[in-house]
Amino acid sequence: MTHLEEETPAVRSLSLAGLPADAGRQMLQGRGLTNNPAGLGALVQHYSGNPLALKLAAETIQGVFDGGVVAFLQAETLVFDDIRDVLDQQFARLTPLERELMIWLAIVREPVAYPILRDLLAQPPTGRSVLEAMRSLQRRSLLEKYDEGFGLQNVVLEYTTALLVEAISHELLDDGSTAVRQAHGSERVPSLSRDAEVKMTPMVSAGVILSHFNRYALILAQTQEYVRASQTRLLLQPVANRLLAQLGGRGAEQQLQRWLAHLHTVPLAPGYAAANLLHLLLQLGVDLSGYDFSQRYLRQLYLRGVSLPQTNFAQAEIIDTVFTEPLGRIFTVAFSPDGRWLAAGTREGNIHLWRTADQQLAQVIQAHQHAVVALTFAQHPVQDASTHLVLASAGEDQTVSLWRLAEDMDIQRTPAATPSQRGR
Repeated sequence: MTHLEEETPAVRSLSLAGLPADAGRQMLQGRGLTNNPAGLGALVQHYSGNPLALKLAAETIQGVFDGGVVAFLQAETLVFDDIRDVLDQQFARLTPLERELMIWLAIVREPVAYPILRDLLAQPPTGRSVLEAMRSLQRRSLLEKYDEGFGLQNVVLEYTTALLVEAISHELLDDGSTAVRQAHGSERVPSLSRDAEVKMTPMVSAGVILSHFNRYALILAQTQEYVRASQTRLLLQPVANRLLAQLGGRGAEQQLQRWLAHLHTVPLAPGYAAANLLHLLLQLGVDLSGYDFSQRYLRQLYLRGVSLPQTNFAQAEIIDTVFTEPLGRIFTVAFSPDGRWLAAGTREGNIHLWRTADQQLAQVIQAHQHAVVALTFAQHPVQDASTHLVLASAGEDQTVSLWRLAEDMDIQRTPAATPSQRGR
């Protein structure tokens, strides 16, 4: 049809929008739903005016809820067997990339601009492929164009959300044989050695890299608070609940430990698996002391208000992440000799000073006009044979500053060095 439209003026297609509220109510009233005009309006809105979805919903409301529109809406089940069958047929015809874009639109949960959507892909293909997939979804009426960008109709959004929760839950609860069969093209599962401390499931690198758990984020740090709350309620929490229902609290933690241990056996590659694991562990209320996320790719972490003083992130690649305190790029860090203080110098020329006892920020010192490139602590003797703590900083502005740290955290800058002293 697309090619015929391009080459033959006599062939044209018309994309129909959903029914307006009044027309949708009239359609539902014609099918016997007349007792609640306000509920009918909400029903039309929930299904984005889709006539087929409204017809199927009306039949279910009459047959199961005795015509009670409000009772149907309170059940919060927009997608049931008849509508699911229709959407299953639509999704079966999609390419893997088209399905991936649909799932990401369900994660984002609101209209999003094309460049933002494309950049969320864990392993984005060529720009041409993404653009062609977007156009194909528009022609199939699975994608809606809004002023703010692209989005999904409500019923398609709920259907796609349920697909993602089901897929990730299955992968987390699976013993790994599915991934092995996909990677090796065989039903035979190779035997792998098992560690006595953490029993490794027979997962393979290819299976993890291609999994839903790695390709999609359960929550996004770089988004509005109300969107993240929706992602937590509809994506992260349902997956955590399934783990708890199947394995219990301790079993769920151990299964996530197995996944984390396995991630350390695969090469560092873009994806969301490590961040999803951390978010799920936090959602389950697990104490992450001693957990090892070193040398992992951690994207879209939301760590505001989270304290992880004994969690290992050495050489991890952390991007698109929200922390409790916004910081620029850190060029240098230093601990005080007694271990009570941690200082970090930033690109903006500031020094952030934390107490290690409670991990609280004690002071931000505006030290230099350019980046702080070196920091060191020292105990400086005074006349009464006691000492006080001094912090020295060097900046790209070619200056060195000395800061005296009193017990009450009254930070005083010592007299500046002369140009000749700075030169030495």
